[in-house]
Amino acid sequence: MDAVKPLNYAPRPPKSHRRLRRFYQFIVICSLIAAAYFWGPGAWRWAKFIYWQYQASRYLEPPTHIAFEATNMGPLTADKPLGFLPGTFFVHKLRRPDGTWRIVTMNALDVVGPPDARLPGAAYYLILPIGLRLNSKMELQFSSLPHASKDCKYFAGQPDPIDLSHFTFVYEADEKKYIVDCWLKNDDRLVVSPRP
Repeated sequence: MDAVKPLNYAPRPPKSHRRLRRFYQFIVICSLIAAAYFWGPGAWRWAKFIYWQYQASRYLEPPTHIAFEATNMGPLTADKPLGFLPGTFFVHKLRRPDGTWRIVTMNALDVVGPPDARLPGAAYYLILPIGLRLNSKMELQFSSLPHASKDCKYFAGQPDPIDLSHFTFVYEADEKKYIVDCWLKNDDRLVVSPRP
């Protein structure tokens, strides 16, 4: 039987090497803390932005869902100024004819109040680029809706599964329903066309 041989351990590193290793560890930890302090809030905002952009691009309600009912809005007051009272009835991603994807949101705009303060039935919409830019330019665009009144009901809009630049929505006024077709164009405008 062979005799047990002792292991030859490497010599212990000098104190200067150990201090240098600890110094490098300290620098790395300080760098990570500084990065989290300076870039952490921005990274968190960016992550939330991407999450909600993804949710908006997939959002869909059934066509029978009443997304907004103007009869519940009440009169104009100081805390409800002109241009308030939005009710989103469509938000989804659409593809322009040139292939660029956009998130489209469409909202009802009905102002209920004294006759001289009322607006005709109208809708406004936003076209938002899909991507990583947090500060994208957003421009409100308006479209009037014939037959719309202060007693309108707006049903959830529905994207077209065949034409990805097209969606429809229905609104009800005076107990009659009206269908509206909308097409997204290459200049980021919606063509809003009520059916007869």
